[in-house]
Amino acid sequence: MRRSRNNHRENKAKKLILPIKFLAIIIALVVFVVYLSGAWQKLRNSDFFKIKEVLFRGNVGVDLSFLKGENLLSLDIKKESEYIAGLSSDVKSVRLVRVLPDRLFVDFTKRSALAVVKLYRYFCVDSDGVLFDCRKEELDSGLVMILGLDTKIFGPKPGRQYNIKELNLALQIIREVKSKLPAQAFKITEVNVSSPDNTYFMLSCAQGNIIQVKVGRNYMRDKITILDSLIHQQKGSLGNIKYIDLRFKEPAIKFKDAKQ
Repeated sequence: MRRSRNNHRENKAKKLILPIKFLAIIIALVVFVVYLSGAWQKLRNSDFFKIKEVLFRGNVGVDLSFLKGENLLSLDIKKESEYIAGLSSDVKSVRLVRVLPDRLFVDFTKRSALAVVKLYRYFCVDSDGVLFDCRKEELDSGLVMILGLDTKIFGPKPGRQYNIKELNLALQIIREVKSKLPAQAFKITEVNVSSPDNTYFMLSCAQGNIIQVKVGRNYMRDKITILDSLIHQQKGSLGNIKYIDLRFKEPAIKFKDAKQ
């Protein structure tokens, strides 16, 4: 009888010991995690992770010295990328990469100028219709000049996209000409969209002649294809062509020599 009672007490004690041991392990793990998190927080905020060097690729003259001394791990990558991209209008995007323990890599993607827009001053424009400040080398590189937007764009702001039909028309013309006409023989130098129905562009030929091409506002892809065909047909007379008119159903060619 006594032995039975003792066995019962022992079994009961064993059942109580297991949860106590388990609880003790949990408490120990919690204490350990708290200790580690505290140690990690101290390490994270230490000088070990302070940015000592900023590396970059494709820099456009943006001063990045303000990043030095910042904590590499606490840095808000997205926020800083957007801020840096807004410092220069010719920056399309910025990517930041942490290089542990104390370096930051900044990768700039610059806007590619498709043309120059003449307003109260010169602005470069990319294929997305974003105006940005021109560098001297871009102005000197012989980019296409877009004219006739003075009354369409007021108070232009660098870095802003302008979805204006006249600007879109000019950009489309430039793209079509560059894609269909051989660059070594022909170069578009100017597009005038001041009157969309009478839009024209200037085409410089390898022979030294400059031809005015009147295209209007519609069916630009088809018109440039027709232009390509006409140029091949008149390749022996290109130096004597004054203008080509593609605004109507039948294309017209005006020669400098009226007799021809």
